[in-house]
Amino acid sequence: MSDWDTAPEPINNSSPALVAAVTEYQRLSDTLDQMKEQHEGLLETIAAEFPIMSGEQAIDVNGMTVTCTRSERWTWDNELLEDLFASSDELPEHIKKRLTVNKRLFQFLEDEQKKALLPALTRTPGPAKVKVIKVSD
Repeated sequence: MSDWDTAPEPINNSSPALVAAVTEYQRLSDTLDQMKEQHEGLLETIAAEFPIMSGEQAIDVNGMTVTCTRSERWTWDNELLEDLFASSDELPEHIKKRLTVNKRLFQFLEDEQKKALLPALTRTPGPAKVKVIKVSD
């Protein structure tokens, strides 16, 4: 067995400097956790004031510019895709074929090809990203 396989023996060092540093570190860690929770809560409150839609929106509030950005999420109806691309090769009941659409390639398709696939596409806004920037006085 090597030294790496054993747990180190704790050092009994209760110097006043170490006790003070550990105590202050724990206090700051607790404060930081509380502030992070408050920060996240405020971001959620701010995001709730914007319409839930994809894209970027900005408003001026009390000398600050607040922007809320939501990316767009795409989900495809697999059953509808299977209907659109049904093949004569029947699979056993216990085997599933999953069809997916490459978003990047889809965007370069001809309009007629896109039109055939659009009924299977659902677009939803992603999570909000909020920025608050103070406008210089």
